[in-house]
Amino acid sequence: MKISREKIVNALKKAWNNFPKVSHGTLLTFSSLLIIFVLALSVRLLPLRWGMSLSEFDPFLQYRFTEKIVKEGYFSWLDWRDYNRWYPWGAYVPKTNLPGLPLTAATFYIIISFMGVNIALKDFCIIFPAVMGAVTCIAMYFLGKEIGGKTVGLISAFILALSPTYITRTSLGFFDDESVGVLAIILFFLFFLRSIDEKRPANSSMVYGALAGLSLGYLCLSWGASLYPIGIVTLFALIMIILRRYSQRLLVTYSLTFGIGLFIASSFPRPGIEFLTSWPILLAGGVFLLLCLSEIVRRVRTTEWKIIYIVAFLAALIGGFSVLSYLGYMGSIAGKFISVINPFAREGSPLVMSVQEHHMTSWSSLYYEFGITIIFMMLGFFFAAGNLTNK
Repeated sequence: MKISREKIVNALKKAWNNFPKVSHGTLLTFSSLLIIFVLALSVRLLPLRWGMSLSEFDPFLQYRFTEKIVKEGYFSWLDWRDYNRWYPWGAYVPKTNLPGLPLTAATFYIIISFMGVNIALKDFCIIFPAVMGAVTCIAMYFLGKEIGGKTVGLISAFILALSPTYITRTSLGFFDDESVGVLAIILFFLFFLRSIDEKRPANSSMVYGALAGLSLGYLCLSWGASLYPIGIVTLFALIMIILRRYSQRLLVTYSLTFGIGLFIASSFPRPGIEFLTSWPILLAGGVFLLLCLSEIVRRVRTTEWKIIYIVAFLAALIGGFSVLSYLGYMGSIAGKFISVINPFAREGSPLVMSVQEHHMTSWSSLYYEFGITIIFMMLGFFFAAGNLTNK
């Protein structure tokens, strides 16, 4: 059978017409994201010229934790006392180390080994933070897009890709909590914002609320800095109540997110059940009760009953916190968190000042870190103030 040139051309045209159409905008966005990903990964791989090695001390602890999981199983660390640390008693790892990063790295290593990729675990752990840093820039695009569209998303991803501080914490060999912690924070904010979006159907909102809860739980297991995003979302919900922008969807999302996230966090030895009695979590619980009160007041018709409910609720809330504090169930706020509110508090604590990263940040460091993005910040505040939305 003779195949003519015309038949081949017609077959190719038919295949092209049936191929899904991709707009120029989509193609340009995909190309930009690919360039940002390659740029972010390349910058973080630059220490390769000095060789493949783990940097600092904490990455070695994380590597040993990951090695324990890979060799002996996912639950082998739950009763592990590491006698190579804190001689002579050793360190009880379930209470001294967060398991998020080692569990993540061990899972990915097992997957790629099953797929036939032959790489030493140590080399994998050295490369891991650089890859995760580049992946986080892609997640940052979706967060920026959710708030201000594709342009904002691309600029956000590009800025994060070249952020000096973030590069130092996700560069080759820096196998520590930040490599997965920042990604978890971005996913937490992204899913939470999507969940409270009134334009989305209720089913979609529930799904995104559950994803936000899973992201929060993963964050709590991965990084001690989880208290910062928890505080931001708690403050956000409180401001929504004060500005009378409360909605039933906010109550459902807040409940679902913190319910799932705190259940995951308290189910592991660390953060553990005591995490629920820390000040930031108790404040989050207090704001949850305020959201419940807002829903009750919204449904009550008479002014008299609204006043009764509000007074009774505030009395019960203040009394509850007082009783918990008196009985000693409320833990104190760590010094490094107090110093965020009052930077001068650092100077009064020799223990806090003994850690270099807890020192007062100089103006030159701030300028070095933010650079030209300071201009974007000022413009961003200006435009945000002129177009206030929940996001």
